[in-house]
Amino acid sequence: MYLIIDSTNRVVEICERPCYVRRQANGVVILSDKVHADAIYSNDSNTFWTTEITGYLSDKHTLVEVDTVPSEVVAGYYFYHAGEFYTTEENLTALAKAQAPDVASLVFVSMAQKGEFDDTTLTEHAAQFPQWASNISYATDAIVQYKGKLYRCLQAHTSQADWTPDVSAALWKEIGDPTEEWPTWSQPIGAVDAYPLGAKVSHKEEHWTSAVANNVWEPGVYGWEEV
Repeated sequence: MYLIIDSTNRVVEICERPCYVRRQANGVVILSDKVHADAIYSNDSNTFWTTEITGYLSDKHTLVEVDTVPSEVVAGYYFYHAGEFYTTEENLTALAKAQAPDVASLVFVSMAQKGEFDDTTLTEHAAQFPQWASNISYATDAIVQYKGKLYRCLQAHTSQADWTPDVSAALWKEIGDPTEEWPTWSQPIGAVDAYPLGAKVSHKEEHWTSAVANNVWEPGVYGWEEV
């Protein structure tokens, strides 16, 4: 792991693939050793950091290799000198303000997965949830976006490319918008997602209300009354 620090010892970037470079007379930038370099190039961010002050808009930067970087260290807010990371109270306050939206989002998602919000609230804040992806370990009650809809995980599993939420009723349940009076019926897999007494659905172009509790049957077969 490497740090790129400026003349005030501020960490401006934390990266894994930096290298020294220099610009030739013909303008071509080539790899260089430390002594002859005029910049540090970060492959991680595709950024050049000057190694000498070359005008009032640039600064001198130094490359430092470290074994580890503490998880709380964030580039732009921490300093590094004599093998130690440090910061200021002012920087910590600024960092907290910068991270506030991310923290709030994490808290919202955590509360949503515990069932602390109704479906209306979830659909109004759908952008807070991650997109579904394959080869991800999903826990029960995890919520994801997929093709513009929200889904809640019914049982823990590792996703596969052909187990998308829209075709995997045993794994995912769509989170409908309660403001829609007659949402489309979907086949429950059991008690975990059965329809309650009085639930309203649309099915085969007809409207139905559930006449029984814990209803897992298809409208028109049993347990539903056509409206």
